[in-house]
Amino acid sequence: MKHADDLSARRLAWIGLNFLPGWGPVRIWEAVGKDKDPLPVWRRFRSLWPDDTGQQIIRQAQMHGVQIVTYDDAAYPRNLKMMDYPPPVLFMQGEIYALDAAAVAIVGSRRASAQGIKLAYTLAEGLANNGITIVSGLAAGIDAAAHRGALAAGGRTIAVLGNGLDIIYPACNRDLAKCILAHKDNGAIVSQFPCGTPPKPGHFPLRNQIIAGLSLGTLVVEARENSGAIITARQADALSRTVMVCPGDPLRQHTLGSNRFLQEAYRPKAAGKETRVEMVLCVEDILNCLEEQLVAVTGYSRLVGAAALPGVVDSSAFETAVPDGQKKLARNIWCVLSEGPAGIDIIALRSGNNVSEVRACLGWLEVAGKVERHHGEIYSLCSLAPF
Repeated sequence: MKHADDLSARRLAWIGLNFLPGWGPVRIWEAVGKDKDPLPVWRRFRSLWPDDTGQQIIRQAQMHGVQIVTYDDAAYPRNLKMMDYPPPVLFMQGEIYALDAAAVAIVGSRRASAQGIKLAYTLAEGLANNGITIVSGLAAGIDAAAHRGALAAGGRTIAVLGNGLDIIYPACNRDLAKCILAHKDNGAIVSQFPCGTPPKPGHFPLRNQIIAGLSLGTLVVEARENSGAIITARQADALSRTVMVCPGDPLRQHTLGSNRFLQEAYRPKAAGKETRVEMVLCVEDILNCLEEQLVAVTGYSRLVGAAALPGVVDSSAFETAVPDGQKKLARNIWCVLSEGPAGIDIIALRSGNNVSEVRACLGWLEVAGKVERHHGEIYSLCSLAPF
């Protein structure tokens, strides 16, 4: 009970700090420090927070079926934790799984060409067929095409909004949002803004940073100069994530920004300086660009058609240890346990399955020597398992 009470207090502290007037992620993390404990800071500054603000935020979220996910929660996305200043609080509908760490953002122009929309859809569909989660901003044009391509492949997609989740913006994509939320395996819609927050121009650079942060790499399909897509690409580069660009017709305005971004990126490369910006033309190019990152977060070397990196366990060994109907779950379990030992409840939460399904799959993996069971139904990878 003490642990549960402490966890609840920490959640409230994160929520409180997140909405202190004039505070943002940078100030919060500088105040919290390396211990990552929000409670001492929250106790010092709690007087700045109106008494009913926290409960009001929580009530609004519950009213609209929105989860509040804080930095300490098991459901908090792994890739965001790699940021220097991740948002302490997210609002979420749907589910984000451990496997969603293998994610690629696809961004581009709202007023895209028919060719650009077809390209974004096709690339998203191909990536989803290779087990990649597609992240985008639910905007018209390239974003919407990317979400639809992932869903068409039966894959997963995450939409990041620049407003509260009680508002779907733009309204033309309400049906698309419903499709994403139609089943937990489809993906999620997330925001760092509480319910009741309208879309404002100043929100979208923050939204774009979350798109970049959720992804191993960002792909720009078509973008005008100084557009939101280019801002997202620059933010991804600042986070040391890979940026990929599809070159476009130099005579079209809606590809001028992406072409220019690619051109500028290759200038320092010619001078011998490192760049994480790559030109891509197809799904295979994208997978090759992200090969090491994908193997590191999924252990699934077949995903990119390459041998596993030295010292990295290939999760395909998990799949061979279970019946056909449990292979996807086995892979999800590998992703969870690759981050360290976890209790069965946490494994179930992060894999998107119920406890009984997870327990059955873990039984097969334990018999095969892939996982070890410890006291209290804590599981870990077998460090000496014969892969």
